[in-house]
Amino acid sequence: MTDERPRFREARSPRLSARDLADYMVASEQRRRTIVRAARFRPVAQIIQHRLARQAIGRHLRGELSLDEVADMARALREEETESPFRRQMLDFNAGYLERFVRVAPGLALPQAEPLPPGGVIRHVMGGCTITLELACRFERTQPRTNRLQVGGAALRYARGRPLDPAAAAFQSALMFGALRSEAAEGVAAETALCLTIDAHAGIAHPAPSDAASRYRNMLAACQSIAERWQAITPPGRVGDPDGTAAGAALIGTDALQAEG
Repeated sequence: MTDERPRFREARSPRLSARDLADYMVASEQRRRTIVRAARFRPVAQIIQHRLARQAIGRHLRGELSLDEVADMARALREEETESPFRRQMLDFNAGYLERFVRVAPGLALPQAEPLPPGGVIRHVMGGCTITLELACRFERTQPRTNRLQVGGAALRYARGRPLDPAAAAFQSALMFGALRSEAAEGVAAETALCLTIDAHAGIAHPAPSDAASRYRNMLAACQSIAERWQAITPPGRVGDPDGTAAGAALIGTDALQAEG
């Protein structure tokens, strides 16, 4: 008897994470296809997540945990007993994330600003796509000359064994800047220096670059291109299309990346 259980959860409307969009902006043509296809068709199977590590590092950035306490949490994850192979792997991955961060964190340069709780997930609509941003913390400080409140935040990126591509980090921080700028109340302004993507492997905080507004417009154009082709993207393993890209994702070209800033 054939197993008819679905292998994917389909996103009917265009949606990507901030990480996916940043990676898309610097990716090769083939990699772009893979990113968009994976965003529309997410596997039902369990996926290792680093939520435990991200939560602990967020607490450290907000001054709630010392690095010694983060290291203690990593040891606790290593020592936790479980009969589930999947949970064992998840615990060890999160422990490794924390252990690496503890080693590199002393060299992490953070802005002089008040760290605040991150709040909920930001769902930012741009170009017909919903982009989700998860922050580890928010920042705010008052501009001395104008007495204006400046805001920002920190997002975490981690890949075991390799540093984050600075080009992708710049796009992700620029996206944060644009999203926070759009939601800012009157009298409040997003500040590029406070919008950080932190590479937890290398211990580097990447602020939004000086051309963040231009990069944001390029991402807006990319989202418009993705949204226009979303319904034509086929799932992985479709008969006659083993790559799952030919019917739709192949149409997503470099035109969005060439948008003028």
